[in-house]
Amino acid sequence: MQIAQEALKNFKYDWAKLSLLSEGEDLMIRLQMDGRPADLLPFGFNNKTGLVKTEQPRAHFQGIRFNINFKLPLDKMIFYGSGLSDLMQNK
Repeated sequence: MQIAQEALKNFKYDWAKLSLLSEGEDLMIRLQMDGRPADLLPFGFNNKTGLVKTEQPRAHFQGIRFNINFKLPLDKMIFYGSGLSDLMQNK
């Protein structure tokens, strides 16, 4: 998780894709991103423990793909969204 956090601090995107799919009463949202960190990351390899965080940035990643998935109740979003819209118009 530390690698993902460091990579996203300054990330250079090659492409991003957003997919929406209804599944029953749910809305499935998939966000895919591909790219690489803009700079070296503060990680190194230790023979005993594997990948470890270091003080000096030294890890160069050729490419990273992130897949982020959300599942939201579509019927509730529409219900609450229409109520919020009414509230905003009655200011």
